[in-house]
Amino acid sequence: MLKDHLTTTFLVVATIVIIATVAFGFFKLGSPAHQRDLRADQKRVNDLSTIAQNIYSFMNLPLKMNQSSTPATKLPDSLSALPQLYPQNLKDLVTGAPYEYVPRLGTTYELCATFATAVYLRGLQSEPYYGPRVFAEHPAGHYCFTLDAAQSPYETTVPGPKGSPAIPTVVPYR
Repeated sequence: MLKDHLTTTFLVVATIVIIATVAFGFFKLGSPAHQRDLRADQKRVNDLSTIAQNIYSFMNLPLKMNQSSTPATKLPDSLSALPQLYPQNLKDLVTGAPYEYVPRLGTTYELCATFATAVYLRGLQSEPYYGPRVFAEHPAGHYCFTLDAAQSPYETTVPGPKGSPAIPTVVPYR
């Protein structure tokens, strides 16, 4: 009788511990669907980083990219007109939609994508981020990053908090 009571108590406690552990895991990490969204957004960031690096190379490494002895003076009209120094995906692999590229004045341009999740580091990161700092934070939904092709995306200026000056940042690529 006492043995049956101890066994039942042990099973109830073990079940509660297992359920609490699974619930804590979902609370801490998010659901599997949320994790898939985070991985898809990281892929989008990687794609945009590669495109930005190709644009920078096109504008600043003339002998390799445009086979000329002088730097390019004009941004490419479209991403498909951009020679590829680095392999790049021009479409979102999840949605199939092309990434948006909008040339602006001079060497300024925008790269846009639609993100499933919002990422705001606020100075605290659980994992190190080694890509271009400009892509480190973004809201959920459609968002455009403004970049300057005269400046490497790996050596960029990140806007500081409202009312403060921009923060020059160099993020090592590893």
